[in-house]
Amino acid sequence: MKRAPKLLRILALILTLTMLLAACNTPATPGSTPGEPTPAQQTEPPVTSPEPGEGTEEPSGGGLYEGADDTFEVPYDEWSDMTSDELYQMALQEPSEPIIVYSSSSKWNNVAETFPQDYPGLTIQVEDMDTGDIIPKFEIEKGAGARTADMLFLKDGTGEINIDFWPYGYLEHFYPRDICEHFDTAYLEYGFPLYCGATMMYYSVNMFPDGAPISSWWDLLDEDVNLLMKNPSEDETMLVVFCTMVNNADKMAEGYKAKYGKDIEYTYDASVGFGVTKEAVVPNNAGYEFVYRLSQKEKLTFIDDGDEIVASVQQSTMKTIGVCSAGKMKNSTEEAPVSWILEMDPFLTVPGINYMYVVAGTKHPAGVRLLMRYASGDLGGDNMSEGFKPFTGMGNWSLRDDIPDTKNPVAIGDTNSLPANVKQVNPIYQVTREFWDYWLSK
Repeated sequence: MKRAPKLLRILALILTLTMLLAACNTPATPGSTPGEPTPAQQTEPPVTSPEPGEGTEEPSGGGLYEGADDTFEVPYDEWSDMTSDELYQMALQEPSEPIIVYSSSSKWNNVAETFPQDYPGLTIQVEDMDTGDIIPKFEIEKGAGARTADMLFLKDGTGEINIDFWPYGYLEHFYPRDICEHFDTAYLEYGFPLYCGATMMYYSVNMFPDGAPISSWWDLLDEDVNLLMKNPSEDETMLVVFCTMVNNADKMAEGYKAKYGKDIEYTYDASVGFGVTKEAVVPNNAGYEFVYRLSQKEKLTFIDDGDEIVASVQQSTMKTIGVCSAGKMKNSTEEAPVSWILEMDPFLTVPGINYMYVVAGTKHPAGVRLLMRYASGDLGGDNMSEGFKPFTGMGNWSLRDDIPDTKNPVAIGDTNSLPANVKQVNPIYQVTREFWDYWLSK
């Protein structure tokens, strides 16, 4: 197996180390205490709200977010019925320093440009970083009592936020009632959603003008398929797909039989243990079998950047499939068109919802909530704010029923994608990652 060079995260490491050294001398902000314990240190965390789905043994939901609790009621509060104008007047009385957003999307830089134009006197500072870097940085700063974000924007496909992190009281939900009425309630249990994205498979239209060259996940293992992707151990969205395969092993086994005409043969060693507890994966699981076989594939190339993945698909002279964010469709050109694969057996992908969270103790409680309304499109329809427009490109799907999708060839809910199920993914996420890393090393 060949690997493309990885971009080293030296700058992020230096930043973290510098922050650790400086944190002890940084004054605490209101609402935080120097030396405040991180979730790993706190033995009896203060629970500020029930965990999602509490009291439901086997929750079920609708839409793209299966696993949502049917008994969930949106926890509206005194902020929920405030208009944008009311929040703006309150925000003008808050400290004049910028509202800091830790974001997993660079699109927030566009919001940072238009927000001060529509709300003079307010500014935004965006820190764009990978999803996996946001929480560790935030935890360190919170624990040290240092100045940190006022708002977080990221996915929670693994349950890290709502299951592992939320109970420590570091975040708050905000549900504006007039906007939330335009969402399926199933989308709201884990936060205030902005839009939905997905990992998709790309192929060259010039090379395959009659349509996608593969139709099953098992086709990716064929010797003539050159597969380009980010290393799943560094790509949370792909690990969530793996976990979904494991949790739907029966579907994966059916897909195998449909391709090969026989029952699947299990070749991975389920006796290997991982982590401190030497946890082993379950045996005879078609999801783990796929992950194992993929880790041993020869024509597998890791590329960190999605733009480079699509460019490689465009330039390839052999059957090549690229796996990366649906938003990279922007790189398709008339001379070198690419297309998504829109039907896969047994499922296409696992859509990921991007959420906005208020940081507890922020100096900008009104400003952050105004920003969240603004980014979500505010009143929607013909009165949609400029804030949502950066998130309307191909590969992004609005979940509101009053904002039409004019950019995508298909609604993500109309594909054979499997919904995210945080409660099922969370318990096996780490061991699945270690399983992949272990067999990849072999």
